[in-house]
Amino acid sequence: MIDMKKINVILDTDICNEIDDRYAIAYLLANDDKLNIEAITIAPYKVDYQNISIGEGQELSYNECLKIFNIFNKCYPLYKGSCDVMDNGYKEITPAVQAIIDICRKNDETIIFGVGAITNIALAMCYAPDIINKMKILWLGTGHPFNRSFNDTNFKVDKSAFRFVYERNADLTIISTIMAKANRLSEAEIENRLKKSSIKNYLLDCLRNFYYYKSNGKSFTLHDVIPIDMVINSNDYIVEEIDKPELTKQNSFKFCKNNKKVKFLVWSNHYKTITNFFDKLNDVNLKNN
Repeated sequence: MIDMKKINVILDTDICNEIDDRYAIAYLLANDDKLNIEAITIAPYKVDYQNISIGEGQELSYNECLKIFNIFNKCYPLYKGSCDVMDNGYKEITPAVQAIIDICRKNDETIIFGVGAITNIALAMCYAPDIINKMKILWLGTGHPFNRSFNDTNFKVDKSAFRFVYERNADLTIISTIMAKANRLSEAEIENRLKKSSIKNYLLDCLRNFYYYKSNGKSFTLHDVIPIDMVINSNDYIVEEIDKPELTKQNSFKFCKNNKKVKFLVWSNHYKTITNFFDKLNDVNLKNN
């Protein structure tokens, strides 16, 4: 744990894109004894198998988040975000963008967990460059600098937004999808390690209704819990700061020496990440239904 004082955080999430966002929100709410949850903001998403617009995705994600709030009997500021992407020239100041600006301005430091397309964060930085030195961004996407190229979902949904954030002098920690993929979670583990409660029922239903549930061995990758756990249990992770690699036009990293810095997650204790997740949710007093 970084500090006994509550840490100001924002979660920027595409909740209805994949199920690990819902697990991340559950983990976030369970840790509100350590985290001052300033806001949850809805990131834009679009994937081929879902025949819905980004605007419709905002509504679905917003309502899904309210459902999780209800399970925990808690309520936190929740803001709808971008209904398109910067790749398409989108530059709206949405409630999510404004919330990020206002929260970062009032705090000395705010940690932003980015687990979707980075559009909301980029637009907040664009319209309020004064907040850049007051935020720390932990973003899940792209590849490790040793990768020749990357094309993960969070990156490819809005490449322009990532390039905008990356080229600013922000405190940015990148959690590559390669690092995150080791955190696999199965239906059997949830059944056996999570005590009976309303959140257990909800998380199991999310998994069983997931589109590739059966074809993927009744399991999925728990990507989005990682940035949250990195702040709460920092000893289980190693982050290295390096000279910022050039982001090429071919969407790859090219090593170079400069005075600009970026951080990458280079090691994590995957067993502890999963254990931390189960232990914390088992500590929460939820209805047994």
